[in-house]
Amino acid sequence: MKVAIVGAGVTGMAAAHRLASEGHAVTVFDRAGRPAEGSSFAPGGLVGPGWHQPWGDTARRFGEPGAGQAQRLAWRRMPKASEWSWLWRWRMAGGSVAADDDLAALHALSVRSQEVMTDLQDRLQLDHDRSQGLLVLLRTARDKALAETVVARLRSWGLTCRELDAAAARQLEPALCADTPLAGAIELPSAGIANCREWTLLIRNAAIGLGCRFEMGLAVSALVPRPQGGIDLHRIGQPPLPFDLAILCNGIDALPLLQPHGLRPPVIGLQSCSVSAQVREPLDAPVSGVLDASTGISITRLGQRVRVSGGRLLAHENAPPDPATLRRLYAALLDWFPGAARVAGPHSNLQEWQGTQAALPDGPPLIGPTRVDGLWLNLGQGEAGWTLACGAASLLADGLSGQAPTLDARPFLPTRRGL
Repeated sequence: MKVAIVGAGVTGMAAAHRLASEGHAVTVFDRAGRPAEGSSFAPGGLVGPGWHQPWGDTARRFGEPGAGQAQRLAWRRMPKASEWSWLWRWRMAGGSVAADDDLAALHALSVRSQEVMTDLQDRLQLDHDRSQGLLVLLRTARDKALAETVVARLRSWGLTCRELDAAAARQLEPALCADTPLAGAIELPSAGIANCREWTLLIRNAAIGLGCRFEMGLAVSALVPRPQGGIDLHRIGQPPLPFDLAILCNGIDALPLLQPHGLRPPVIGLQSCSVSAQVREPLDAPVSGVLDASTGISITRLGQRVRVSGGRLLAHENAPPDPATLRRLYAALLDWFPGAARVAGPHSNLQEWQGTQAALPDGPPLIGPTRVDGLWLNLGQGEAGWTLACGAASLLADGLSGQAPTLDARPFLPTRRGL
């Protein structure tokens, strides 16, 4: 089939490579001049199953995040009229009865994604910053008690989890600050650390080798179904291009393309921040990566850099990195790994970044065909986009092949939400 992929982030690149490998004629479109220039540029380095479970308090609140408030959403602008419904649904979803089924579906997709990613790594010998293993840090006895539910859930799904005391956790991550309270940790051997942007650029090169084409630097302005089947892709000042189908992998930029067709997915853009800095002393830096269960902040080792990531903000899409969130990221780095990185001076090579993630208020992402013939979705992964990218590509490939799926696609179908 002749397939258009709209969006050249990690989800779009994973889909493009997978479909090209199965013989489809794939063209990728993006308004940026290069892949991974949006939300895939510098997100947190966590990848693999388990980490994106709600490790802390599941109650969702609005306000300034802080210690013990990982599920808070901070406002940097007033919500639009169309966003209030989303915010209410997001708040109520934390205690929803359906949340367990949603978490199970997300976990199954993350496991499938890891299988595909591991296979690609072995076959293509991708050379990028990565490491295996992750510690979920539990500061207090309350954090430990909250984590017990998550550990039981993951084990019931067949995922290996190791409950560690503070001494055992410090053996795995010797640079953890001895003065910072630590009640224990959960080791997730299946999860790991990887550089999203590096991987995206590598898989793009592999896709080119499979015949995938790229049309960069000009935004898609409209997608128009043809009466005889298929869809025409329009860009301003260019003739329309015919495709059998188009798959939108471009996050919130998909919304203007969907609205003319009466499709209004419950997606808004939330911002997250990261700080990347040069390693100052390798012995003082993380061996792999940690996730603070109480704050949701991750600290990862990416080659010769340390990346700290976190925050959930309702802000303007192109706003500079939020100062309050950056202060919390620096404070978390100083708290857990005080000598790890150069955060000042001429050799710091410091990068402060804020990116927009397309987020649903509840439930799994939207992956598969819509009720508009020829128009497919692959969006709404939120902070787990890097983890779920290869699994989503697998679902798309299964849907196009017509063969028995390797994973139950029903929780992800856009038609379940009337789309």
